[in-house]
Amino acid sequence: MQNLSPSEPCPSLEQIQEQFETWRKQPRRGRKIPEELWDAAARLCLRHSLLKVSRALRLDYNELKERVQRIRQRPSAGSFVELGSLLPTTEMVVDCEDGSGRRLHIQYRGAHQADVPGLLKAFWETGR
Repeated sequence: MQNLSPSEPCPSLEQIQEQFETWRKQPRRGRKIPEELWDAAARLCLRHSLLKVSRALRLDYNELKERVQRIRQRPSAGSFVELGSLLPTTEMVVDCEDGSGRRLHIQYRGAHQADVPGLLKAFWETGR
């Protein structure tokens, strides 16, 4: 079994039921349900009601509800990820002009990181 992300297709309720039954038939009392089974059960709740899944799989309703909420909070594969400032290593030129005719020209060369956002902010704030 594998961890499932919210964007991956989920097996059917019957398939997950079979996996739970197989796990429950294994001898050893007092063991916890594997995370892979919890993940699969929680993913089923994205298509079926919590009550239906918890009854069919004989799971604690509140525990399942918490796990479903965690899955919904996971970032999906298409989520925005901020990479920070990506500056070129060779040359960058920034030209700005405000409405009053003030101009700012920044020409940057090299691999050292310049504070271009800070310079732009200072330029716009001093013109007010």
